[in-house]
Amino acid sequence: MSRLIDADALKRKFDTDSTHFKTNPCIRATIDEATTVPQWIKINSLEDLPPKATDILAFDANDGYMREGHSSWLYKSPCGEIRMPARHGKGMCVTHWQPLPEPPDGETQ
Repeated sequence: MSRLIDADALKRKFDTDSTHFKTNPCIRATIDEATTVPQWIKINSLEDLPPKATDILAFDANDGYMREGHSSWLYKSPCGEIRMPARHGKGMCVTHWQPLPEPPDGETQ
């Protein structure tokens, strides 16, 4: 089973603790190719929005609500919030987002 790692933190640790790591390109390449932990991106301005055509996990820090969606669903409300519509109700205020992972190989139709 694959494990998600924070590759940047691991490289920083090895850079300070291990001479062998600094001189061994194979170890560094292995870490660079590892699957990494997705990070939440806080929305402070329109520049923080996800790229177009991106499947995302959206989070509302005001009420702790999360849902998957698409970047094209996001809009700026008249009061300046970044929002995502819902099937019922007023939708959600999106304060953070992260990209969804790719589907497993050979599992899409």
